[in-house]
Amino acid sequence: MKRLYITGAAVFGMAMLIPMAPWLAVNDNSPLYTHFTYQFAHAHILHWLVNGWALLVLHNVLRIHRLAIAYILSVLMSFTVTVSSGSHAGTLGSSVITCFFFGLLAPYFWRKGERLTAVMMLALIIIGFFISGIAAMPHLIMFLSGIVWFFIERIYRSIFLFINDQ
Repeated sequence: MKRLYITGAAVFGMAMLIPMAPWLAVNDNSPLYTHFTYQFAHAHILHWLVNGWALLVLHNVLRIHRLAIAYILSVLMSFTVTVSSGSHAGTLGSSVITCFFFGLLAPYFWRKGERLTAVMMLALIIIGFFISGIAAMPHLIMFLSGIVWFFIERIYRSIFLFINDQ
């Protein structure tokens, strides 16, 4: 329950940053600091509601180490993926973080026989390529990063259990 309260507080805090979105968004011409802040800003209330709801739904899988990895990867990805600096302010929102967690959950759902759930998560990301104003490539990269992280965690857990079993 504590994790839900912390997630709720973080989501509420992100709502307070909505007016600051133009200064926190990252694009090709934005200052360096925006690569570290875009994940916390949202363009408008509906954008915040969707991302906030996703984080609240995912609160059971949020762990400090996973959040740190997702954040670091989202920062690194913002330096490598060209972000359009056209009509909108740039890329912003915690959806890159939630896409990492969708990717983390996809192999789990696949193995548990919930293949439709895993396919639907990927389909939502792919649909983003056909809707203007959605940073589809960063979402896809973070989704794939989450899948890779799932297997890294499994390997680590196997090694850890093997060492402790000896």
